[in-house]
Amino acid sequence: PSLQIQLTDPTTLKRPSPDEAEGHPAVVLKHDKRILLYAPGHRSPYFEVQEHKVIAIRAEDGFDLAAVKIPTWDESEITNFAARTISPDGVVQEVKKEDLREDESVYVRGHNTKMRVVHFPSVAVGSILEMAYTVHTPSFRGLFQDNIVDELPVREYNLEIQGNNEIRYA
Repeated sequence: PSLQIQLTDPTTLKRPSPDEAEGHPAVVLKHDKRILLYAPGHRSPYFEVQEHKVIAIRAEDGFDLAAVKIPTWDESEITNFAARTISPDGVVQEVKKEDLREDESVYVRGHNTKMRVVHFPSVAVGSILEMAYTVHTPSFRGLFQDNIVDELPVREYNLEIQGNNEIRYA
């Protein structure tokens, strides 16, 4: 099995009101995280982590959110990727998987990690940035952690963990 991605129907996105999250440069409208752990008879185990974020830009201070970093393990592969900027007047500009670049300036000592970077185009006050991706790793890690609390207000957060019958939790 593998996690599939689906972007949000733009007509269903409710932009923040002027007084929602006042004083913040952006609002996270939705943040979904899904984790799939799969161990087929203890042969070739893998896990997938999928992120889906929708962010509404409220002020120019939020323009730095257009540069997104995706951390991965060295052996990981981004298998699914979709991203787009939705302008205040509804025009959609897609970001392609080919636009992902490796950022070699980020190195975590003692960890076999790499950072992928992508930039959203044409960001303006009132834009919505949406990105969904799946990272496939052909092994298991003993720790998954995520910060639910964000520097930005989060309207909706969902976490889902899936596994097959071979997975045992301690």
